[in-house]
Amino acid sequence: MAFDRFVAVCEPLHYTVILSLSLVGRLGLLAVAKGVILILPMPLLLQRLTFCHKVIPHTYCDHMAVVKMAYKHTRPNRIYGLFVILLMVGLDLLLIVFSYALILHTEVHHSSRDATFKALDTCSANFFIILVTYVPALFSSITHHFGHNVPPHAHILLANLYLLPSVLNPITYGMKMRETPDKATKYLCRGSE
Repeated sequence: MAFDRFVAVCEPLHYTVILSLSLVGRLGLLAVAKGVILILPMPLLLQRLTFCHKVIPHTYCDHMAVVKMAYKHTRPNRIYGLFVILLMVGLDLLLIVFSYALILHTEVHHSSRDATFKALDTCSANFFIILVTYVPALFSSITHHFGHNVPPHAHILLANLYLLPSVLNPITYGMKMRETPDKATKYLCRGSE
């Protein structure tokens, strides 16, 4: 989304040329490949462990929550888990911050004041969602590794906060569009007649 915003704000006349269907498809395949390559070893590392509990104390199967239920020899899992979260979140955040820095530079130096505010308004919701997604994920992972005194309910809360933006993202962007609230109001009023 940050790359899409960058192209839309900085190169609006070339948007369809730069973001062609083939490029979007390749970027999608790259994202899937990154996820598969980094996540696939986790279940393989879990297979070699012996567990003392059978119930995961989370609302979903978090890798580090499962690792904490093992008896011993969890060091490879912990190291790989930390590597994955730092690589995924670190690389994503680096690219996102770079993209937004380019947008800000372009808007401040080349646009009118109104265009700058419009671009900032467009990007602010996306940037907020990114922060709300990545900060709890990174904090949750780091507390699993280094926060031995963090209570279990704090881990669960952080893990759920990490999932919340993906649920709210369509609502956030839908409400910014004028047509969505108008259609929702029309539909709701039609149902009450």
